[in-house]
Amino acid sequence: MSRQTVLYIEDSRENRELVRAVLTRRGFDVVTAISGMTGIQTALSRRPDLILVDLNLPDMDGYEVATRIRLDNNFTKTPIIALTASGDRDLSLTAGCDGFIEKPIDIDSFPALIQTYLDGRHDSVDSAVERDTLRRYNKTLVEKLEQKVSELIRANEQLEELDRLKNQFVQNVTHELATPLTPLVGYLKIIRNRQMGTLTQKQEKCLDGISSAVHRLQLLINNLLSVTRIQLGNIHLKHESLPVAAVVAESRKLVGHDFESKGISLECEIPENLAIDGDQALLVQVFQQILHNAAKFTPPGGRVRIRAESVDNRVRFSFEDSGIGIPSAELDRVFDLFYQVDGSTTRRFDGAGIGLSIARRIVDAHHGEIWAENPGSSDNSAQTGTRVVVELPAVLSVQS
Repeated sequence: MSRQTVLYIEDSRENRELVRAVLTRRGFDVVTAISGMTGIQTALSRRPDLILVDLNLPDMDGYEVATRIRLDNNFTKTPIIALTASGDRDLSLTAGCDGFIEKPIDIDSFPALIQTYLDGRHDSVDSAVERDTLRRYNKTLVEKLEQKVSELIRANEQLEELDRLKNQFVQNVTHELATPLTPLVGYLKIIRNRQMGTLTQKQEKCLDGISSAVHRLQLLINNLLSVTRIQLGNIHLKHESLPVAAVVAESRKLVGHDFESKGISLECEIPENLAIDGDQALLVQVFQQILHNAAKFTPPGGRVRIRAESVDNRVRFSFEDSGIGIPSAELDRVFDLFYQVDGSTTRRFDGAGIGLSIARRIVDAHHGEIWAENPGSSDNSAQTGTRVVVELPAVLSVQS
């Protein structure tokens, strides 16, 4: 004969261990849970033969636990016993319990008492008392629900205020970072243009490193500013007809150093007569971010290809690289704010995980679409190279 399983929901470790020891010696298997929520989850997953529940639990009380378990059709005949030092017997039976046992237990008679409930014992309450108890119980549940809703409203208001303060803080800090960066960029340009005198080869190499670091810092600051503007609802589009070739050319200029420093070729197939409707500065930022990522994840000597074509009154841009690729399960998540495929402290590539999120929000604001895919095979199973596709509303053709 198989051993019967008893689930004991109790937050006191001493009580759990006592009941486990008493019932285990009498041939029962005892499973325990330390709270109402975990008790419900354990009951649903383990399907015990009998459930013991303390009425004074830290999250949900035993009455609510019994009611919730009883709602599941798999537990219509499962004995649920209230085991408590203080509680309401009538309310326990009304809420769904079959019995009410007071603590402390009698360790000699307790196993036999449990067996009577397994054999079909069911304690009852007078119908008139049950109706009155049920009304009181429903009133208590409604009051608890109102209290929880009020707590959630207050918590949500606090979170909204914290989110506002966080966005304001990021905006202020980003502005303070951008202010000293402006003269740094200016002086760097003056030095590189030999306006301060000739440079040695070693100095040129040092300046290359400084330029690369400044470029990364500029991109990060611009991205942080964009995030706060979007979060605060301060993104405003300036709609105009934009020649596709000009937008792509401006984007390429901004990421030229990324490609030159790694010897990555950048190929373009851009028809001269295509035009899109949108905000040039924002769309340049979108393409700059996509190209920056393509260069970052493509090994030295690799290739990136940009294509544009007209598709059903839209212009479809394709940015395809020969880099490390993205696992299929991560293709959509790369557009989530602050998400990175490799988020470990030992990750190989820098970045804050915000660029593609900004790109998606800007594209969405233009009533366009953006997605990533693996170009290696039709079933998107390959992880060599990545293709980012952007579709934007087209306008009438422009003359080349």
